[in-house]
Amino acid sequence: MTKIDVIGIKLEVTDQIQNKVESTFKKLIKKEGNGYNFSRVEVKIKTEKGNHIAECLAHVSGMPNIKAKADSDDMYKTISLLKDKVESQYDKFKVNLKGKDSIKNID
Repeated sequence: MTKIDVIGIKLEVTDQIQNKVESTFKKLIKKEGNGYNFSRVEVKIKTEKGNHIAECLAHVSGMPNIKAKADSDDMYKTISLLKDKVESQYDKFKVNLKGKDSIKNID
C-alpha cells in the first residue's frame, strides 16, 4: 500500500484537501500498476502572495525519485496540475528505462 503524506507549510491541511490529494494520487498509482510501485508520495502545500503552491516527492521502486512543483490561483487546480507533472515525469522515466532494457536484451 502506498503511503500518501500531505504536509501544510504554514497552512492547515483540511480534510477536503487531504481527500483531494489522496484521491488524485490514488488514481495515478492504480493506473501505473505495471511493475513500478509507488512506495511513498509526499505532497507539501503552501500559499504565497495569494498563489497556491504544491510540491511532490514520489518514491518509486526501480526508478529515481520524482520531484514536481505546481502553482495556480486555486489549491484544487494546483493539486491536479501537480499530479499531471508527476505522471509526465513517470512516463518519461518509464520510457527511458524500457529503452535501456531493450538495448541490454539485444547484446
